[in-house]
Amino acid sequence: ITHEWLRGVRGCFQSTLTGIRNLVNAGINPQIILTVTKRNYENIEDFIDFSEKIGANSVKINILQPSGRGKNFQHSKDILTISEYIQLGNLIEEQIALETNIPVFYSHPPAFRPLSRIYACNSVNCDACGILGIIGVLSTGKYALCGAGITEPDLILGDSLKDKLANV
Repeated sequence: ITHEWLRGVRGCFQSTLTGIRNLVNAGINPQIILTVTKRNYENIEDFIDFSEKIGANSVKINILQPSGRGKNFQHSKDILTISEYIQLGNLIEEQIALETNIPVFYSHPPAFRPLSRIYACNSVNCDACGILGIIGVLSTGKYALCGAGITEPDLILGDSLKDKLANV
């Protein structure tokens, strides 16, 4: 099971389901979060349907972060490419989220969205972070759009040791 593979704990999927059912039985409808990988990429719609059926009030789909357990997977063939993350974001925002009865949130960096949607605020995904007015400085001193530049060299815009911020 993908959940157990990602968590690295045998039997944790059943424990997770039990916890969700206990919350729902107590009148608490949780948000269920999925970290997307190539192993579950094709099953997003089934995951959302399943989440709705077991009583979730919303679903959040995260990209894998290169920290914690994510460090073990960042160079794996199981991680989506930037193109796949973008394609999934478009699919969720333009189709899946509009066809389900619970809110669906996709936490891909704004840099992965079309410029027309960065400032757009709608019921599907509203996090207008102002990326067009923000340049991040990574721990390496590099300038980048969004923190994803730490693992995605294409998002690096310059180097604080060589480039003036005004020029970047």
